[in-house]
Amino acid sequence: MRCLIDTNVLFSAALFPGGRCDQAFIKACTAPEKAYVCDYSLEELKLVFTRKFPNKLKALEIFIERAIPGIQVLKVDDTMKRPDIAALIRDPKDAPILLAAFDGDIDVIISGDKDFTVLDLERPKTATPADYLENY
Repeated sequence: MRCLIDTNVLFSAALFPGGRCDQAFIKACTAPEKAYVCDYSLEELKLVFTRKFPNKLKALEIFIERAIPGIQVLKVDDTMKRPDIAALIRDPKDAPILLAAFDGDIDVIISGDKDFTVLDLERPKTATPADYLENY
């Protein structure tokens, strides 16, 4: 299964090792699953940590170093911007992640963000970390 891990799950996994988001992250990175993140999410993660948790930047670097071997990074660029896909999600900041999910042929987006969890798409499905751990 191809799993796209949203920024908020990455954020919580980095801050709370062993927590539910970290468990979902580890499961998504373990075969037979195939884990993906959007380059937009990685940039957003770094910006939030720099702004809110500058004293935790080293922990973020360690988390990313640990994560990169187990995940594939999907690049979002202008050629992927499709208004039909972007219109499916309420928050325009989440559109690049949804576009990456479509472009990356993702089966499930793992996210706690309500803008994703309310989507009722045939594919990609969306699952909270708890739902993903329990049902996938």
